[in-house]
Amino acid sequence: NPRCGRILTSPKSIAVGYGPTCAKAIARETGDFTPEQAARAFRTVEADRVARVRGGVDALYLVQGTYQTYWTSLTDCTCQGAAEHGSCFHILSVRIFVTSGGTRRRLYVLAA
Repeated sequence: NPRCGRILTSPKSIAVGYGPTCAKAIARETGDFTPEQAARAFRTVEADRVARVRGGVDALYLVQGTYQTYWTSLTDCTCQGAAEHGSCFHILSVRIFVTSGGTRRRLYVLAA
């Protein structure tokens, strides 16, 4: 079921794993990231490598990267890429995870 709890009936929505509303919300989140970052973020969420550690206004997540696990929020990450460039695919992974209701989905179709 999508995060709104509705049953997916459209073949396209079933294939993607989201209805059109959730798919648009996730697409908005990826706009400021490169296609490579988006693809890595989708794979990270799909592989169940994002976990919420603390909720609330200052929510904090652990994101398992290729070589290390990083503390990540919606806007910041402890990885070197975020320190050097101000953003990274770990941040996008968290945004997708939150937008999708904090559950694993078949996201790779949306990255195309």
